Amino acid sequence: GLGLAISRQLVTAMGGTIGADPNPTGGSTFWVRLPLPLAHQTTPAHQAPPATHEPVTSASRGHLLVVEDSEINQLVAVGILEHLGYTADVADHGHDALTRLEDTTYDAVLMDCQMPVMDGYEATGRIRAHPRHQHLPVIAMTAAAVDGDRERCLAAGMDDYISKPVDPDDLQTTLDRWLTTPTSTPTRH
Repeated sequence: GLGLAISRQLVTAMGGTIGADPNPTGGSTFWVRLPLPLAHQTTPAHQAPPATHEPVTSASRGHLLVVEDSEINQLVAVGILEHLGYTADVADHGHDALTRLEDTTYDAVLMDCQMPVMDGYEATGRIRAHPRHQHLPVIAMTAAAVDGDRERCLAAGMDDYISKPVDPDDLQTTLDRWLTTPTSTPTRH
């Protein structure tokens, strides 16, 4: 269930395909096809390795902070964002996010709601209390899709809401709404 959904997101973010073939004796065989470049077996001594692990795009569409306590969800979110042309840093919980925001400028924050140490609701309230971050887009990313969740996120100061597992197209649409409006502030969703 969830493992397959996460695998699909990772494979899709990498530009590949995933599928399953039923086994006549029971079970299934799962497969993945990824368009990976061929690695060179040797690197010439005069050629230095790449200095960073930046995405393959010529310029970043924005620098985002992903606040998420699950390592798998961190990998999925960062993989999707890099595929979409963004760079991203990760914070493991709300307190970590506040620390990162002191030192680094971000174009938006993708905020999980349920985390240890400090949840996304409290972290967003503290972000909004800081004059420098009052207009920083904070987008909830949560698996808790129950009645009232969207309203609770907006009441906490978040600007928008997307549910997990994250669909790359929905994420891009949401980021476009908040990061490409040059003359006016988008309406909170």
